[in-house]
Order: sequence, then structure tokens, then C-alpha cells
Amino acid sequence: MVQSVKPGVAVCNPIDSALDALAALDCQRVALMTPYIGEVNETLDNYFATTDIVLTERAGFGQAGDPEINRIHPECLLEEAVKLGSGDCDAVFISCTGLCAAGVVQRIEDELGKPVVTSNQALSWAMLRASGVNEPIEGLGQLFTVA
Repeated sequence: MVQSVKPGVAVCNPIDSALDALAALDCQRVALMTPYIGEVNETLDNYFATTDIVLTERAGFGQAGDPEINRIHPECLLEEAVKLGSGDCDAVFISCTGLCAAGVVQRIEDELGKPVVTSNQALSWAMLRASGVNEPIEGLGQLFTVA
């Protein structure tokens, strides 16, 4: 719809940005963490089934929506992501723009030794790249170190 009004303008969305981020990090085997209920998780599973990404593990908090999703504490995200990502995967994807995960991404990566991609992180990275900003940014996870 944006292209119909403003042809040629870069458009980013969280899920496609996450897929681009995982590709930039060369990650095909991904553990997926969400705050969602099963019905929403199923939609994500179906979307990932149309990609080259293999979901190796899944974990969710079973929340139906805001504000419950927004109340999930970053330390809970850290704990669950470390458990989830300890398995056979290339990366952890934390899905949902309502989660406050930015402050724990680097800590999760440090514990796992693997990349972590979140919806907001991927969207921010994609918007920076779309606007021509390619310089690495330290402390926000491996994603911000790739062009």
C-alpha cells in the first residue's frame, strides 16, 4: 500500500526484517520464542514453513495480547531464551514487537555464543540499512555488526 502512494520508498516490517536479519547472520536453524497463544504461534509456524528457515525448538508464554505481553519481564526473556537456545540451533528469534528485549539481547548472546534476533531489533536494523546507515553498533547484538 505504501508503494502505491510513494513508489520506491523503502518499507520494512518486523517479520520480513527478521528473516533478512537471520539470512544476514547465515542462520537457517532457528529456535523461536514468542509471548503468544497457540493460535498465533501456529500462524508464525505456517509463515516460517514458506521460508528456508527450519524452526528447531519453540517456546511461548501463552499470552493472548497486550498488556500481558508488555508485562513479561526482560529477565524472564533472558532465562527462557538461554534455555531455548542451548539446543541444536544457529540462532534464537524472539518474536513480538511488544516485548522489551533490547536490553537483554547482548547478554543472551554472550551466554549462548549464538546470535539472537528480536522483532524490534530486526526492524530497527532493517530501517537503518534501508536508509543507508551501515556502520556497526556495538552492544546491541551481533546483528548490528553486519552490513
